[in-house]
Amino acid sequence: MTRRCLQRTGRLAPNRGLLQAPGARAWSPRGWLGALLVGLAALIAPAAAAQVPNSDALWSSFAEPTVGAPQVIGTYTNGCIGGAQSIALEGPGHVVIRPQRNRYWGHPSLIAFVNWLSEQAHREGLGVLMIADLGQPRGGPVTGHASHEMGLDVDIWLQILPSRDTLSPAEVAAPQEVSFVVESSLTVDRAIWTPAHVRLYQLAASYPGVERIFAHPALKQALCADAGVDRAWLNRVRPWYGHTGHMHVRLACPADSPQCRAQAPVPPGDGCGAEVDWWLAEGLHQRRGGGGGAGTPPPLPAACAMVMQP
Repeated sequence: MTRRCLQRTGRLAPNRGLLQAPGARAWSPRGWLGALLVGLAALIAPAAAAQVPNSDALWSSFAEPTVGAPQVIGTYTNGCIGGAQSIALEGPGHVVIRPQRNRYWGHPSLIAFVNWLSEQAHREGLGVLMIADLGQPRGGPVTGHASHEMGLDVDIWLQILPSRDTLSPAEVAAPQEVSFVVESSLTVDRAIWTPAHVRLYQLAASYPGVERIFAHPALKQALCADAGVDRAWLNRVRPWYGHTGHMHVRLACPADSPQCRAQAPVPPGDGCGAEVDWWLAEGLHQRRGGGGGAGTPPPLPAACAMVMQP
């Protein structure tokens, strides 16, 4: 078929030399130029998006989450979240402390976990849990934390309240965390450590989807001593620096978030004995200085650019 016949039948678009469906409007030079610019923008966008700023001030400025389905992006220490949900500031068995920070957001699976744990603690008569930081409305770097960036981490204080009315509004806004570790001996403070704390760790570590729970090595040692016969859950409680007055619970990547990067699995065993002994003898003296060292932090994943949109 000749070029003239193709043009007459509408199957060859003028100014393009490409086949076009019958009835489609032919492209004008202006339309061609617009398409070229769109194509160039598509090529440039990934490079620009790769430089998503890693700034505490920027990410804490977002007061609300994005609208849409939840989507976790990146890693626990370098990521963001779209479609985050918030936990109620008060509920059966919990109270959110320091709510003015606006750090009570996370993936729906994290909200479900916190609600379940607080309700279970209330049902078993353990008391009311003080829920500290989850994450910001759109995730990202959080001042004072190395993680909590993609809505899958939560800090729960070990001070268990007899009731929500125990704290005044001023104390809810600025509570004082209590250390459960005697620093001079690197042992748990048995004056305030109770079976309720052991049960709280056990409940949290037994919840499906919990990846890890970080605890000071002295608290891990106490859990090893007090766990009793059922010890499988101890595997998820990992010794780490700090964490003397709270448990840091981390959930696994959810199935709805293919861009969430998982951690390596925890090693087998209960983590007691030689492992926790190493932490108490040597590990605590090998702390990393400066929160990761000097220099500019790496940019967030390119996909976080869409989370920054209004």
